[in-house]
Amino acid sequence: MEKEFELLITEALRQKATDLHFKSKFKPLIEMRKKGEIVPMKELALELYQKLMAYLIYRANIDLNHHLQPQTGAFSLKNHYFRLSYLPSQHDVHLVLRLLNHHQKITFANLGEDKATKSQLAKLLKKDNGLIVVCGPTGSGKSTTLHAFLDEIAKTDKKSLMTIEDPIEIYHEGIVQIQVNEQNQLDFATILNQVLRHDPDVVMIGEIRDERSAGIALRLALTGHLILTTLHTYSAKGALIRLENLGLNLDDLKEILKGIIFQRLVYSKEQSDPHVFFEIAASQDLKTLLERGEVTYPLMSEVLNNSITQGVVTYEEVEAYLD
Repeated sequence: MEKEFELLITEALRQKATDLHFKSKFKPLIEMRKKGEIVPMKELALELYQKLMAYLIYRANIDLNHHLQPQTGAFSLKNHYFRLSYLPSQHDVHLVLRLLNHHQKITFANLGEDKATKSQLAKLLKKDNGLIVVCGPTGSGKSTTLHAFLDEIAKTDKKSLMTIEDPIEIYHEGIVQIQVNEQNQLDFATILNQVLRHDPDVVMIGEIRDERSAGIALRLALTGHLILTTLHTYSAKGALIRLENLGLNLDDLKEILKGIIFQRLVYSKEQSDPHVFFEIAASQDLKTLLERGEVTYPLMSEVLNNSITQGVVTYEEVEAYLD
């Protein structure tokens, strides 16, 4: 099936897709996410389609002994990297294949177009300790931004960098990257104990998903490390609420939070690559929000309206994101 898969990926690259969706093993239509939208890509013969799904499950090391549990896997092929999300139902299965490194690499220098924003982001990355959270909806480029941050820190600072990921999505030379593998007793807690013994300055936790990973991020931040991570939320304020719901108390949040960065991708008809916009709440903004409930930083709606005024995007392109 490798040849068929290569043909499929070649077509996905030509179409500039970011994800491929296999929504049912009984309906042989492959859909793709292109410029933020899900559109049909290719219909196959049912037998070939099911073999292709089985090939992806095998390559991503999905454990079919636990076929009724949601799972995430990753694999590579000829210097291309993929993440596979496996979601079962009672009689069916849904797969989403993320194409991780098939487009021009995003660097810190081309994260957004506003100099003041990049200056603010650079200032956050100079912090010696604390927690920086990048948040946004699915497909908003959170992981890409996080990895651009890692590259920037590695390039400009003499620091020891490590990552804890599930799975590893983008590989970096010179950075120690550890993949969670609970089947081999390599869970978050075990990794944490080893990470602390290796004296890192900066630790990236791919995503805070539950109370356990939130507690690990807190512990690392409180012990003098700079922690970079992501959350699936729709605003900086929403990230605060989510962190509280995951068991982090207000006093700890006031101490460790250095910044929450909410981002949006906006696709324009004028260019193939999306615009990236940021809502940035720095530590003092977050303390004010936590203590008095006051917002002192530009919300995403204000950022987008300014971009319309400056002619960066049109109202029609950002209308769905304006409150």
